[in-house]
Amino acid sequence: MFYNKQMALTKLAVGSDIKYLCSKCNLELSHTIIAMIGSEPARIRCNTCRTERNYRRKKVTDLILRPGAPRPKIMRPDMFQAKLQENLMKTPKTYRIDQSFEVNDVIQHPSFGKGVVIKAMFPDRVEVLFQDQSRVLMCKLDGTSAE
Repeated sequence: MFYNKQMALTKLAVGSDIKYLCSKCNLELSHTIIAMIGSEPARIRCNTCRTERNYRRKKVTDLILRPGAPRPKIMRPDMFQAKLQENLMKTPKTYRIDQSFEVNDVIQHPSFGKGVVIKAMFPDRVEVLFQDQSRVLMCKLDGTSAE
């Protein structure tokens, strides 16, 4: 499953070794090519456990994020600093899921650090800009916090 640049540079032939993820050993190990179709390996054998399997190249689509997959929202660090400077006088609120937040509130998250609320999303989420990226967090939006 691992087709790397080194494989592209070496001439593949029956009897040559390649690195491949062994499903039995659950490790990327050296495998011997035992059958070829054209210039591609067709069947390989693990040199450790001697299990034979069909060779499958890693699909290009596996490397591309699917439409439903969450995509990181990378922001510029200067945008984070600017938002933080705008709200410098505000005391950071400790993030809790049962509290409500408004746009431009400064929060202190236990894992992500200091952030600024940039968007309130219906019904129970806010988008918060942290130093590395923006994240969507759950909260109460009704204006009251459970104490």
